[in-house]
Amino acid sequence: PLVLAVRGRVVALAQPKHRSGAIGELAKHVRRSSGSPPGAWALGHGDATDLDTVLDELTHALGTPPTFVAGLDPTVGTHLGPDAVVAGAISGSIEV
Repeated sequence: PLVLAVRGRVVALAQPKHRSGAIGELAKHVRRSSGSPPGAWALGHGDATDLDTVLDELTHALGTPPTFVAGLDPTVGTHLGPDAVVAGAISGSIEV
């Protein structure tokens, strides 16, 4: 499932049938909410087995590579699972 964190609440975004569809939906949401391409974006993961594929798909869809990639804290990973991915984006230009 795809969920959003909005002002401290979890909101359902979509329930795709396959992981590739979920990654596509995630990319569409990031583009809609931050602009295309986003000013910057980052990816967190819970030791995802397909991390390279996820990075390739999101980089292609968003038009720019992530500013950084980080592992999720074990507490978050325990609740979301090892293949969880979390994306965050900023609209507009930024200086890193």
